Amino acid sequence: MLEVRDPADVRSVVAEVPAMTAAEVAAAYASARVAFAAWRRVNALDRAAVLARAAGLIRARSEHGAVTLVRENGKTLAEARVEVAKTADFLDYYASFARQPWGELLADARPGTATTVRFEPVGVVLAICPWNDPLITPARKLGPALIAGNAVLPTAGWDVHHPFGGFRESGSAFKEQGGPGLRFYTRIKTSAVRFAW
Repeated sequence: MLEVRDPADVRSVVAEVPAMTAAEVAAAYASARVAFAAWRRVNALDRAAVLARAAGLIRARSEHGAVTLVRENGKTLAEARVEVAKTADFLDYYASFARQPWGELLADARPGTATTVRFEPVGVVLAICPWNDPLITPARKLGPALIAGNAVLPTAGWDVHHPFGGFRESGSAFKEQGGPGLRFYTRIKTSAVRFAW
């Protein structure tokens, strides 16, 4: 297990996270591929509803999320509260993309022929996130990827010293609201997320 310590009081252990082996990282990717196969088939409006409900749950738990950010990241409580609120706002914003066009109809010189461009999910997206905004930056990466029907493996940058505890809680909000459940694990300088329906 890896200990996550409060930067204001390194004697205080905020959380413990399991260290991942290379095989567990591979298993997390395989699990994300399975989740992608199901998530891509979910209607965009239903994916938007999951993002919007997760945003609502993050707002409902905002004070707890802000305190968690302070304890594991060292932000001021005022900054942490803004980050939690903006995280929910970003998820709502990306949920609104479900009502946007998902392709284009292009003119074609051939009689009776139309050319269409259709946007499709690409698969598993790796989202590398820095230490300084551990909630809002993953939300800016997860939101567009999930609304488009992709699975996401958020990972900490090589110099990140904590496992995004606040975002782990946000990940549970996705699962509680009907989306892919996110469980964060850390391996020395690498973290991965397992998706499970």
